[in-house]
Amino acid sequence: MIPKLSTQSQFSNPLEQHITAVRRHHHGIRFYCTHNTVHKSAHLTIYCILSELEAYHEENGRYPEEFYIQLDGGYENANQHVLALLELLVVKRIVRLVMSNN
Repeated sequence: MIPKLSTQSQFSNPLEQHITAVRRHHHGIRFYCTHNTVHKSAHLTIYCILSELEAYHEENGRYPEEFYIQLDGGYENANQHVLALLELLVVKRIVRLVMSNN
């Protein structure tokens, strides 16, 4: 919850936040912070996946041939929209292979 309570015992309008962490092998962790105006859903998961692929492309001048992704079993990750995106990446030949734990 933000803002921090500090010396106050309570505040009337807290701003909820959500943090999504993405770890790229040998590249560290990137955090995606959202507030209650952005719902934790497949849209956020897809945004994070595409954002990481674009960062890889900017660093290497190409997309990875093999894309390994590990997601937890939350409803925002294990759904038809995320799986459709992963399939689209292969069909459009952006990546050659997608390996997922889902």
